[in-house]
Amino acid sequence: MKKFSLWIFAFCLFVFPLRAQEYVKTWLDMGTKQGFYASYSALYNYPLAVNYDLSAAFSFQWEDNQAGSYDATHAIAVQGLAYFPLNESSTRHFNSLALHQKFLFRDLSVWGIYEYNAALSLSYRRARWYGEIGCMHRILQDIHWTGHDASARYLNEPFGLVYKLAFQCRDPRTSPAWNLGFALSDYDDFLWERIYTPNVSLYGEWKFSERSRLISKLMYMPSGVFNLASSVYECYIRMGVVCEI
Repeated sequence: MKKFSLWIFAFCLFVFPLRAQEYVKTWLDMGTKQGFYASYSALYNYPLAVNYDLSAAFSFQWEDNQAGSYDATHAIAVQGLAYFPLNESSTRHFNSLALHQKFLFRDLSVWGIYEYNAALSLSYRRARWYGEIGCMHRILQDIHWTGHDASARYLNEPFGLVYKLAFQCRDPRTSPAWNLGFALSDYDDFLWERIYTPNVSLYGEWKFSERSRLISKLMYMPSGVFNLASSVYECYIRMGVVCEI
């Protein structure tokens, strides 16, 4: 049985190979809470194998702390993505399964917190819609609880649900110039929330050259630096560029 499973895995990866793609993505988020906040992020995606990508990203975020200065935090994210084509017509953006292995570190030391996250999820993509579901694990370290001993400085969340549902109005295979879409999810590039605090977004993209496209997004999501105020929602704007290498 084990040997048979390995043969199936090899068949998916090499008989129906999906074209690898190397690209760079950079974007700027802006919004307001009690004061102005902004973040700058960048991502690099590299194809390690025909059907496997590895990406690394970082984000720097600033927020007005209402004390005449700004609080600064940062995060690092790494993701492995394995594609499993379902037939000969499958591409990375149509009729394919993908296994996501995600890791996220957030340095929130300005509040005395370090956050570590790991997730495993499975996604399926059609021409106009996308679905993803999986599980995650989170550890919060060095939490400063007043009046508690050192054992209270760690918070372990052994299980959480990761999900995303997205729909776009145009088929990118026949209308690649521009697109508009809608998404409902409990995660973003540097945000993993709980199932009951989802974020909603409207997004668009415009392909302005053969290998480059402009991306934009209007988001309604939990507020605060790295969205720590989960009970408060605000609107955020994102603008960025994706360049294939």
